[in-house]
Amino acid sequence: MAKPTLSIRAQLARTGRRWVTLAGGGWLCFVATVLMPTLPLALMVASFVLTCGALLALIVGLRCPHCRRGLTQVGLQAAFVPNHSAPQRQCPGCGTQLD
Repeated sequence: MAKPTLSIRAQLARTGRRWVTLAGGGWLCFVATVLMPTLPLALMVASFVLTCGALLALIVGLRCPHCRRGLTQVGLQAAFVPNHSAPQRQCPGCGTQLD
């Protein structure tokens, strides 16, 4: 049985959720290191860099698969509220339908 193909919006949502999950995990690790009696400096810095890197990748890294133009707003909406992410139905660069 053939696996159904995902729409571009669904692919963006999946990628966005992965970056948000990674950023959340990094942030929880950072908070946990702050609450420890002795501060493990290397772990704290690494978790903070992981959080910032994941958020930056979420903002900059989501691109249209056809023209490679950034789809930051579409990707963020698809990641956080997938049911309400339909206002922008096409890529602003090439006009590819996202649904």
